[in-house]
Parts: sequence; C-alpha cells; structure tokens
Amino acid sequence: MPDKQASVAAAGGATAKAPAAHKRLGELLLEGGKISQAELDEAVALRKVEGGFIGQILARLGYVTQEIVASCLVKQCKIPHLSLLDYDIGVDVLSLVPKEICAKHKLLPIDKLGRILTVAMVDPLDLDALQEVRDVCPELRIKPIMCNWDHFNLVAAKVLGEKGKGKGGATMTADSLGLSSALAPAPKPTAAKAPPPKTAPANDNKPGPAGAAPSATLDLMQEAVAAVTEELRGTAGTSHDALAAIVRESIEANQQAQQEQSARLAEIAETMLKSVKQSSQMLESATVAEGVRQDLTKTKTGPDAIAPLGAIANAPGGGDAALAEADARILEALESEDLRETLIFDNFVFGPANEFTLKLAKGVSAHPGEDYNPFFLFGTVGVGKTHLASAVGNAIRNAESKFRVGYVSSSHFSRKLMDATKVGALGQFRTSYCQWDVLILDDIQFLGGRVEAQEEFFHIFNALHEQGRQIIIVSDKAPDRLGLLEERLVSRFAGGIVAELKAPEWETRMEILRHQEIVIRQGAGAKSSKRVEVPEEVLSLIATRVPSDMRKMMGALRKIVAYASLVEQEMSRELADDILNHLGAEETA
Repeated sequence: MPDKQASVAAAGGATAKAPAAHKRLGELLLEGGKISQAELDEAVALRKVEGGFIGQILARLGYVTQEIVASCLVKQCKIPHLSLLDYDIGVDVLSLVPKEICAKHKLLPIDKLGRILTVAMVDPLDLDALQEVRDVCPELRIKPIMCNWDHFNLVAAKVLGEKGKGKGGATMTADSLGLSSALAPAPKPTAAKAPPPKTAPANDNKPGPAGAAPSATLDLMQEAVAAVTEELRGTAGTSHDALAAIVRESIEANQQAQQEQSARLAEIAETMLKSVKQSSQMLESATVAEGVRQDLTKTKTGPDAIAPLGAIANAPGGGDAALAEADARILEALESEDLRETLIFDNFVFGPANEFTLKLAKGVSAHPGEDYNPFFLFGTVGVGKTHLASAVGNAIRNAESKFRVGYVSSSHFSRKLMDATKVGALGQFRTSYCQWDVLILDDIQFLGGRVEAQEEFFHIFNALHEQGRQIIIVSDKAPDRLGLLEERLVSRFAGGIVAELKAPEWETRMEILRHQEIVIRQGAGAKSSKRVEVPEEVLSLIATRVPSDMRKMMGALRKIVAYASLVEQEMSRELADDILNHLGAEETA
C-alpha cells in the first residue's frame, strides 16, 4: 500500500525500490474517480518527457486541482499537508540537505526536532528522494510533509536565493535549483496568506508564462514571502513557536467548525421532527374531522329522517312485540355506560411483555383513587386495552359493591354533550359524570379536534381527581403523541401512571387461541351444535401470520372454522394458509 511504503521510507527503513510514485498517485486519483485513464496516460507520457510531479502535470493540464491532489494524499496516504509560507527556515536546517537533492526532488528541509528532520516535499511519495535524504542524514529520522508546489517555488526562491548555502559553500539560488521557469503563479494559487501581487512591469525581451519577466515575478514573490515571514516572526519568534501557533489556530478553527456543524444538524433534526409531527397531526385531524362530519350529518338529518325503533315491527302486517323488545335492548346497550361483566382479569390472557402492565392494573383495582390516579393505558389496535380497563372496573365493583363505576367512549361522551348543549341541559350532563367513583374513558384520541368536548372533560377530570375519584384513560397512543388534544389535558394524563399494553408474544397468542371456544351448528336447528377442536398446526399458523391485532386473529380463526364446516373439509395447515392468503394476512415469520 502507498501509505505503508511512505511510512517505511519516512522511518528510514526502506531499502528496496518501490513502484514509481506517480503511478501510485495516478492510480489513487483514478480509483477515486477524479481522472480518467486517458488523462492519466497523457500525464504519464508528459512526465517521461519533461519530468516533474505527476500531480502538478495533471493540474497544469486542467484535469485536477492542487486541492484534489492534496486531499488525495492526506486522506489516502495519511500524509500531513502544511503551508510553507508559515515557516521561517533556519540556515542550519537548510544546510543539512545538498542543493542538488533539493533541486532534483523539489524538497526543502524545514525543521529539526531532536533526531527528527521534517522535509517539505512536492511529492511526498517519492521514495527515491526520501532514500537520498536518508543517505545524507543517516543519523536522523526523516518525516515527509506535503507542500503546495507554488508555495515551494516561492519559499525556495526566497530562502535559497538569499540565505541558502549548500555543502562546500555554494549558494543555492532559484536558477541553480531549476525553479525560475516555474515561478509564475498557477491559475488557482492556494497561498491565501500572501498579499495580492503587484502588476509586474512589461518586458518585451523575454516574457514569462503569465506575461511578466521572471526576474520581476521573482522580486514580487520575494517581497510577499518577506512580508509573511516578518509577520510570522513578530507573532511566533521561532519556527517551533510558529508551528505551535498554526496548530492552535487549526484546532480552534476545527472546533468552531464542529460546533457550527452540530448546530446545523440539530436545527435540521428539529425541523424534521416538526415536519413529522405536523404530518401526524394532519392525518389525525382528517380522521377526527371525518368523525365530526358524520356526527353533524346525523344531527342535521333530524329525528324524522330515521325510523324509530320498533316502527317497522309495529307497522301493519309486519313484525311483532318481540322484535320491538329486541330493538329496545340494542338501543339500551348503545346508550349504556355500564361495564361488560364478562371482561375480567381471569379471562385476560397475558405474557411476559405485559406482566408489569397487568400488575399496575391490579394495583389500580386494589387501591382506586390513590397512588395510581389517573391511570393512562395505551396500545395499538386489538391488543386488549378495553378488556383490561373493564377488568379493572369490574374488580373494583366486585370488591366494593357501593362503588359506582362508569364506562364511556369518547365518541359517546361528545355526542351526549352535543345533545345536552342543544336542549340547554349542561348542568345535568356534568352531574351525570361527576357522580362516578370510577370513570373509564375509552378512545380518548377521538376527542382530538373537538374543542368543546375537551373543555368539558377537563373540568370533569379536575372535579373527580380533586375528590380522589379514580380516572382511567384508554388510548391508542402515548399522551405526548396526542397532538390534537390540549396541552393541559395531556399534561394531566402524563402526570399519572402511564402504561403500555403491547402485542402478546407468539406463545401468548397460542394460549389465547386455545382458550377460544368455537361452536358451529349441525343442521337447521339452533340447538344442534358442537364444539370444534382446531389442530395445533392451524393455531400455530394463525398466531404466526396475525401477530399484532387479537381481534383479527380471532376473526381469522372463526373464518377458517366456518369455511371448513361449509365445505365439509378437514381443517389443515394448507386450508388455513389458503384462507389467510384470501384474507390478506401477510407472512410475518
């Protein structure tokens, strides 16, 4: 790997020759999708003719920028990248490497700390260059650092042209290093700290690549470097102090960038959360609005638009008193605010997932109006919320017969409030709900969007709670997700005991199915019936494919039994599978 080879060379341990550095860099750029194979081939061909650094050739051809080359070397090869303009190179450090090596490989020794010599290189992957530096400095460990080639040209011209003395006393100038022809600035210079260059006077004899004479360009660049160096000396004093200052500035800039990025991410997350909440509220609002519309439609049609119960039965030539009595019982059940006596703890099948919630429910029934008030029970559709809430009410009433327990759905509560408002009977309405020792309000989510109903329930809730009456709220969502309820109501719900009823595990679903008594008729007579034994493999299939809604699970069982009886066929896994496919029950395991 390139980074591994560079590390070995930097430690002074590379003896064998590695593949050419330009090939490695070219391959990295090619693999990263920065250049094409044709562009790499063109750059390699030019390098064979002209020599130089493959990255510089690619940049000169316009295929990449210096920033892309630097980023590739830093990320892929783990080589640091610093600006030479921030260094004040001492003559003692500069004299450690001969001018011939500096000119040949475009490198400069810039710092020496103990036995470590830091070398700025245009091509830090040039293992031949590293080996030559190691040969002339065998007692030192060589640490390569990548530098921008424009910066290298500027600094080399400055320090070598004015101060640099190679071994043997020879002055190292820009011409002796072969740098004069490359001193014109690149199309996209990266020396951000250098002041803008002044316009060089025209030279009609030998114009440079950018239209300025090399000597004039050199003077301007030397002035820029001198200004930067003087500023650096005034603040840091030495190369080590300058390096420390650079590191501190880099760390501070990085910390500030991270803080800004964290703030932006937090802002984006908050915006997304608000969007999700708004979408949820819009969906819930549409559902509630449809319910309100249906209620208003029923109200507007008036009593004359619906035939009263018993009217058909009492019509001439049809019906009898028995039908009228049956219709009256249906109406009474519809208007009733009493509990279903069959929903008790004994027939509530639960598993480990709901063991804690069941203990809380039994705690409510044992000490109504005390430590578990209000009791907020939530869960998805069909997991048994109404059964468990009713079981609490039945247990309280059975333990204390004097306790008055009322059960009402939110839709029923809203409808009765509308009726009371129309006839001016709000006082009687409030009295009817404030008489309960235990009030169970089911499907609280349907109060969403009904401002008058929420206002009325808020006052009833406060009156009951202050008097130590037990309140049980049932919902399909947790309190903080009831977006269309007033915050003061949600706050009171969340201030009590909040418990979730989860979908039962597979073993519990199997137990529920086994406890179901399925009876089918045998012939025309209603008394001719028998209990059906359902095979375990059929129960297992139902429990697997209908995992979350217990009502759907029981409905699937009844349909399978009914269909098998209808076609007079034995119940089997294959038959059950076909029926579940027809019902649209998806595979879940």
